Amino acid sequence: MIRHIFRLIWNRKGSNFLILTEIFLSFIVLFAISTMVVESLRGYLRPIGFSYEDVWVVNVSPPGGPQGMESDENLRPTYVQMLNDLRSSNEVEYVTWASSNLPYGRSQWINDLTINDREISSNIFLADDDFAGVLRMPVLEGRWFSREDDASAEEPIVINGQLREEAFGNGPAVGQKITTERHNYRVVGVVGNYLYQGEFAPAKNGFFVRNHIEGEGSTGMIDMILRVRPGTGVAFEQRLIKDLQAIGRGWTFKLTTLSDMRAAYFRDHLLSLLTYALVAGFLVLNVALGLFGVVWYSINRRRSEIGLRRAVGADASRVSRQILGESLVLATLAIVVGVFIALQAPILGLFGSISLTVYLGGMALAALIVYLIVSICAWYPSRLAAKIRPATALHEE
Repeated sequence: MIRHIFRLIWNRKGSNFLILTEIFLSFIVLFAISTMVVESLRGYLRPIGFSYEDVWVVNVSPPGGPQGMESDENLRPTYVQMLNDLRSSNEVEYVTWASSNLPYGRSQWINDLTINDREISSNIFLADDDFAGVLRMPVLEGRWFSREDDASAEEPIVINGQLREEAFGNGPAVGQKITTERHNYRVVGVVGNYLYQGEFAPAKNGFFVRNHIEGEGSTGMIDMILRVRPGTGVAFEQRLIKDLQAIGRGWTFKLTTLSDMRAAYFRDHLLSLLTYALVAGFLVLNVALGLFGVVWYSINRRRSEIGLRRAVGADASRVSRQILGESLVLATLAIVVGVFIALQAPILGLFGSISLTVYLGGMALAALIVYLIVSICAWYPSRLAAKIRPATALHEE
């Protein structure tokens, strides 16, 4: 049966070439979309490494702009006063200053580290002693920053799990020294994931540098992050802005919540996926209509052949299976070529740091969709072929 189907396909190779090309292109497009979907689902299911509920973000802009403290050291007392004012509020559990690359902040700061004579690129985050408390980040090894780091001869840092694995493998991380062109760091702790760019972003190397606002040399303070008690509402929000405006006259404050930033991030990501899916859906629809028309036209041209097969004893189900089998073999040939092309993506690194498992999952999902579409498009014409009466078909011939 299979050999017979291949012979029929080869005998009509000219008419089948176009549909093979269409199915192949559909598989490639579906592979790209499926890979993004599988990677997004994988990212959504893994822990992000922090808590976003009941976390407020206040963007602070002094008269000199967001980087005002770097150019005017006299602004430091104002930053400290704002911090102390919020610490004394009953509605606030923790409060911290952070740089602009906070969770869902859509910015990044990358630095090169020298670890065991190797250059490793990593994200850098400025954080103080309360940063982990605000985001409820669990420390897996060692500890978070504390007052005991005030007299440290080396700058303390906390690294995430990705950097720990790449730099130290299964060896000890706490106490290790890391250098850059300007700094000598010492690892005091290790956290797990820190997907600050969002659930759908790949996990990347990262480390936290202690940036104590009350100490000399702190810099880059742009956003104030505070964890409020559950149930804190609009009344405190209004009072918070008024209190900050009273401390920083002429300063600009913009308040949002980490939950709202996360919702905006989800909306943008899903919108981009939907856009790609609509384009892919339009292509697949055209392929489906073309395949349906080709199979229908083929059946009309082969009525005498089908009638002869029915006359020599082939039952309706066998004829239906043959038509459906031809379509599935065509799909298989296109998918085999598509898989070969798709396997070049991880070799060339076209999707960045996506793992091979995600690639294989995307291929499997794309193949499943192609088989499903081909089966649906070929099912009804195959049923029509099965209903052809031998006498009628031979009489028409």
